[in-house]
Formats: sequence, C-alpha cells, structure tokens
Amino acid sequence: MKENLTAELLSVLATVCSGGEYVVVSAKELKKKSRALSSLSGENLERLFAVLEDRGYVSLRYSDGEEFCVALLTGRQNYNPFSERNDFGSQPKISRLSEIKAGNAYLKVALISAFGGFAGGFIGAVIAFLLVRAAG
Repeated sequence: MKENLTAELLSVLATVCSGGEYVVVSAKELKKKSRALSSLSGENLERLFAVLEDRGYVSLRYSDGEEFCVALLTGRQNYNPFSERNDFGSQPKISRLSEIKAGNAYLKVALISAFGGFAGGFIGAVIAFLLVRAAG
C-alpha cells in the first residue's frame, strides 16, 4: 500500500513541479489533486516525502506537515513501484556510455604514445647503427 501512495504522490508532484525547481506545495493542494492522498495526515505525507527523497526522486528542502518545499529531480519522473528495475530514464545509460567513450579516448592516446615511443626508439637505433658503421 505504501508503494501505491508513493507512486501517487510522485505523479501528483509531476503535475505540480517542473523538473529541478523548488515549489512550495501545501498538503491541502496535494489532497485535492488525489483521492488516494486525501485521507493522509501531514505526518504521513512527510513520511512519503522522506521515502521519495531517500530513493532520489525528490529533494525536500523543508516541511512542517502542512507545507512542503520540494523539487522533482530530473530524469526520475517516471516512477513505477511495480517494476522490478527502478532505474528509470536513460540518464544512467548516457552516463555509462560517456564513461566508455572517455575510456576509449585514454586508450587511444596511450596506444598512440606507445607506438610513437617504439617508432622513435627504432629510428634512433637505425641512426646509431649507421653512424657506427660509417665511423668504423
């Protein structure tokens, strides 16, 4: 039941908040927008906000049980408590992809540097060999 209420609260917040901006929302306003939340007390709403904040869906600046200063964190609006995977949005995939690309860039630089070192050593050895042959 708690998961249903947190999902309901998050969907109501998605209609009230724009991603990343703090908005002051009253408990009355939340209760008007959702029938499931209408029976909850301010203390219960605070608990639901705490759950959502712990999971990284919202940022709660302050609350007094009747008013909440809350921001909906970007990329987390599509909360579904019934799915087995709770990493929503493509943010983790994009982040991981950029890490792979950055890793490939370092690998390319390392390979080019190593090749340059071997080529320089080989050319230096050939020049030294030619100088020794010419001198003696």
